[in-house]
Amino acid sequence: MEARYLNVDLVIQSDSDLTELTLFLEGKAFFLWKELNVNQSSIGVETNLHDTTEPEQDIVELLNIIESMPPKIQQLWLNCKKRLMDIGFECGTITNPINASISIETVKRLAKADCAINVRIYGGSE
Repeated sequence: MEARYLNVDLVIQSDSDLTELTLFLEGKAFFLWKELNVNQSSIGVETNLHDTTEPEQDIVELLNIIESMPPKIQQLWLNCKKRLMDIGFECGTITNPINASISIETVKRLAKADCAINVRIYGGSE
């Protein structure tokens, strides 16, 4: 099996209630989880795009959503303690490398959104 790109999860954590941010994201992203509490909240979302073949496509879509936030929601976003694009790959049993570049433009947009990047590599399935 070849190594392959899976998806990008946007992971958001805050010490406050993120209900308003969740309402903003409804219909714009697919929720992996929502744990909303007054003192601590955690949200995980993916794009609604299908069959993406590289992380940049999903990252750009998520950035488009982030950049469209109204000021009140943007403030909630900036007050979060974690804003992370978690890029997932599945490693394969075949030794061919996989390349996944992220453009300078997209890196600048990630920095402007105050968003970190993580690369997660899952073991291959047989």
